[in-house]
Amino acid sequence: INAEYMGCLIAIAGYSGICVVTDPTSGLSILFACIIGLGEIGVIVVSQTLVSQRAPNDIRGSVGGTFGFCGSLGVLTCTKLGGVLYDHVGPTAPFLLFAVLNGLVLVMGLCMLARRRESDIYEPILPGDA
Repeated sequence: INAEYMGCLIAIAGYSGICVVTDPTSGLSILFACIIGLGEIGVIVVSQTLVSQRAPNDIRGSVGGTFGFCGSLGVLTCTKLGGVLYDHVGPTAPFLLFAVLNGLVLVMGLCMLARRRESDIYEPILPGDA
């Protein structure tokens, strides 16, 4: 789980950094683009791994597929929202959007970790459990 947080922090740093770059062809913007790529691939790979590890064996494929599908819907939605923000707010707005979204994922993950530490027992919540 710590790798997920690290990926979020790296992505936040990259998105935040690219917001202050004025020349998109500069070496600094390329550096920040690489940092964004490192952070996002870390988040994607680690989250897919965590979901697959927690899913019951008999429905692991379905859980992984649903997870990927929901991720694709998120990409499409955020891409559209980023385009609208670019048109109406400015060229750095989409990057700020993704920095904020990564920050929300980080905060939610830290809240879940704190909650997990409060209860000494951790078991995944499965459909049908209440």
